[in-house]
Amino acid sequence: MNIIENLISGKNRPGTRIDVKYLVIHWTANTSKGADADANRNYFNRKSCVIGGVHYELGSNDKFRAASAHYLVDDKKIVRALPENEMGYHVGAKSYRHPSCRNSNSVGIEMCVNSDGDFAKMRANTVELAADFCKRHGINPATNMIRHYDVTGKDCPHFYVVDPAGWAQFRNDVAAKMKGEVVPAPKVEKAPATNVQAEIITKPATEAKPETNTSLPTGVLKLGDKGAAVKMLQNALNSVYFKCGTADGIYGAKTADAVLRFQKQYGIKPYDGIYGPKTRAKLAEVLK
Repeated sequence: MNIIENLISGKNRPGTRIDVKYLVIHWTANTSKGADADANRNYFNRKSCVIGGVHYELGSNDKFRAASAHYLVDDKKIVRALPENEMGYHVGAKSYRHPSCRNSNSVGIEMCVNSDGDFAKMRANTVELAADFCKRHGINPATNMIRHYDVTGKDCPHFYVVDPAGWAQFRNDVAAKMKGEVVPAPKVEKAPATNVQAEIITKPATEAKPETNTSLPTGVLKLGDKGAAVKMLQNALNSVYFKCGTADGIYGAKTADAVLRFQKQYGIKPYDGIYGPKTRAKLAEVLK
């Protein structure tokens, strides 16, 4: 197992000691070429400055957003960005689904999904790391190795939120690895260019498929808007795997969140969850 220790510093490393009870699995949600373990570690290592008592990104007018995980995994290596006995900012939220998993008692692993990486190899590296971690800390992967989604409801890791069977298999593989068993490589395929490389796992026959009508509305759409234009946008978002639920023509919280996630992934500022010309242009490009 190729683990490279490259610890971060600054605001994203508070130094608070923790008593580890959970292992939380994430994805980076960044399919850009080069968005590997090193690149994502460097993102966590970005610096802040304080102006008027407010933390800002250094060299930017954007407010600083605390985010960090302990491990980042790609197809070639594992980077340790935080010591296992220190707290990271990987499951913070205003409300929680999980009754007890928090930053203060969990370690986070980020799975890198850069398009120039090998998903199967990255997954295998993550299984090996998770098995080693769970074995050393006495963690049962069937109960205390969980998805970010299980803690806060966030769509993370996306491919294991939409595919519970795939998540169950991942857990089983970690448990088998802990016992020293040989874990066969899963079948994988290239997902659509707009999504990550995803595992081939049979999904429930009742799962709704995104509508194929991907025409895009013009103008500006925002929270509270209704109508055919919103439904067109929802169909487009669902078709490129920025899930917003059923295309019902109502620009609610799920649609705003999907637009916001799309904006963040493609660097479309301001990150406001409002659909406008810049978001439309990038969405049209991704849909091609």
